[in-house]
Amino acid sequence: LRFRGGSTEIQAVPNDDGGEQKQELPNSSLKNDTTIVTTSSTNATSVSPEVVDDPGSTPVVDLFTKLQSSLDGLSQEEAKKRLILYGKNVLDADPGKSTFDLIVEQFEDKLVQILLAVALLSAIFSVMEVRQAAASQGGLEEALWKAFVEPMVILAILVINAAVGVWQSKSAQGSLEALQKLQPSLATVLRDGEWRSGIDAADLVPGDIVELRVGDKVPADARLLQ
Repeated sequence: LRFRGGSTEIQAVPNDDGGEQKQELPNSSLKNDTTIVTTSSTNATSVSPEVVDDPGSTPVVDLFTKLQSSLDGLSQEEAKKRLILYGKNVLDADPGKSTFDLIVEQFEDKLVQILLAVALLSAIFSVMEVRQAAASQGGLEEALWKAFVEPMVILAILVINAAVGVWQSKSAQGSLEALQKLQPSLATVLRDGEWRSGIDAADLVPGDIVELRVGDKVPADARLLQ
């Protein structure tokens, strides 16, 4: 959308009839670093001022029109209004499940339930064998050990399976927390026609123009301008 033209900077802006006209800007507003425009908010509860179905392929001029933004960026007042409308630009914090809920979840699988039923039936048959051994009054301890080996093995396998499942779920929750920590905390944003550094990335809203430098993390879903 922007390019150098001699000693001035040229921008394309929409006309009332839908066309484009060229307008010169002073060099003082030109930045040599990458410039992007935010197209959505991570925690948005509503669409942008106008629905942008595919911001990646929408012409930049049309994108500015739909986001109700401009090359001067949003005003501080407008940014505050959109922050209230869309919410913070942060990942939703998942409270996560308790350890008890994770354990119960491991036994909701049909195969695990079948194995539990098999272990229960095996335990019932084992009790019957022990009673027969007690009635005969011979080899009670040996019969008791042999009778409960099978159900004990099945239960041990189910316990190990549940422990592994809980560990994997805990690891997934830890990965999400680590991803949240990777979110950039500060950004350089164009507000009221001036570049302002040190803006909290959580306060970015759709339509903001953000500057990225080498090594910066992209603070929000955005479209590359220059």
